[in-house]
Amino acid sequence: AVEAAAAGRKLALRPNDRPPVGIAGGYVDAVTTDDFSGGACATEFRQARTGCAAGCAILGGPADDARSVQRIAGTRAHTSGARLICADSWLVGGRLDRSATVGAGNPAWILACHDRLAEALNR
Repeated sequence: AVEAAAAGRKLALRPNDRPPVGIAGGYVDAVTTDDFSGGACATEFRQARTGCAAGCAILGGPADDARSVQRIAGTRAHTSGARLICADSWLVGGRLDRSATVGAGNPAWILACHDRLAEALNR
């Protein structure tokens, strides 16, 4: 529907996504956040809830995944000394072995860079 509106030169809004590329993008506003900002926002929220700015652990996705790299960078922009553990995969089998080590050292809080990683921590 958004693409059709843009093609018809009608204004549209695309939530949680980027605007279309090219001229069509001039007709579509988008509301979204990038992965860096998402990591930063999650960190600020957690710090406000715990009153603790340091002593966290980060459970990231695969080390070569651009989304995970940016979420980790956003988190580290607001923390110091955060311990990082990267899962081998976003999938259950690839992260459960690593997620168990996140709690080592009794961190003040844990930030999982994806909801599937957070789910693994709750198993």
